[in-house]
Amino acid sequence: MPREINAAGYELVKEFEGLRLRAYLCPAGVWTIGHGHTAGVREGQTITALEADKLLDADLDWAEECVSVNLARTANGNQFAAMVSLCFNIGAEGFRKSSVLRLFNAGDEVGAARAFRLWNKATVDGKLTELPGLTRRRLAEEQLFLTPHFEFQRQAMPQAVASPPTMATSKTGWTAGTVAVSGAGMLTDALEPDKIAAAASAIESLSGSAQSIMRVLSTVGPIVFGVVVVAGAVFILVRHWRQKRAAQVL
Repeated sequence: MPREINAAGYELVKEFEGLRLRAYLCPAGVWTIGHGHTAGVREGQTITALEADKLLDADLDWAEECVSVNLARTANGNQFAAMVSLCFNIGAEGFRKSSVLRLFNAGDEVGAARAFRLWNKATVDGKLTELPGLTRRRLAEEQLFLTPHFEFQRQAMPQAVASPPTMATSKTGWTAGTVAVSGAGMLTDALEPDKIAAAASAIESLSGSAQSIMRVLSTVGPIVFGVVVVAGAVFILVRHWRQKRAAQVL
């Protein structure tokens, strides 16, 4: 069973074919009606918009089948749609002989995309003439052909969404809190009156000797370490709070 053109390709065909509810002669001198329908069209014929859509669907059936049976390798949705649009416009015989099909089947997708541009001429007054409308269409088909195609599967959204963890239940919150308490305890212990006095005495007696320097560092060390630990814990808590606020905004 032949594949069907996707929505992007369908809209491309309708856009460039236009909609004419009364039969008209196309630039190549062929009676045309609806969205580029030509089979059996006669001068003076009129149709409705609904009839035009039905004729387009029927015309696309043969174009889709023509592309499907002539592909030697799998095309993605946009590649297939672009080739169906081209086939619909140039006819089954033209598509089978086209370098678009030949290069694609050979695995040269970039070359196949560029080959769309070759089909921008029509016979007007017995002379092969480049038509601006065809040039625009070929470029649109080339762009569609080169556009990556992704198949998305619709997934049901959950009916209940878990709220972000609070500081009381968050592992990050508990960890940071524990670190903060530990660091505060160390800082409090380091700031006991007798240790502060010892540090002051060591500083007063500092005479440049290595021994005096070591005495100061051994006394002040716990204070510095405690400050660093508390600062680190506060940083963790602030970052966690900001992340939680950002999640609530989203």
